[in-house]
Amino acid sequence: MTSAVSSPGAEERAVAFLQDLPNLHERGNRPAHSGGLNLRLGRVVIDELSKLSSPSIIETGAGSSSLLFLMPGSSSVTSIAPDAKLGLRIREEPFIMANTTGVALG
Repeated sequence: MTSAVSSPGAEERAVAFLQDLPNLHERGNRPAHSGGLNLRLGRVVIDELSKLSSPSIIETGAGSSSLLFLMPGSSSVTSIAPDAKLGLRIREEPFIMANTTGVALG
């Protein structure tokens, strides 16, 4: 995923996102869930990213963390995950549609 997001209010949007995480993860017949990200951990991520200028991020796994990494102004986010359907669910999230200049999933 690639993003060019760095705008006023990005941190506030990130906190609002953390308070209402999307249910991106599906496993078997169980209901979809938001994964392991939470408000406390997300705030740490936001604080650390705010110390950097346009960081490039690579992560193993994908989901809400991938969306969070895009919010504070990362120059690029590369997420490696074996679930192709997860990539599609991420792409369909409203934040991606409204706030990124390009998302490449492969």
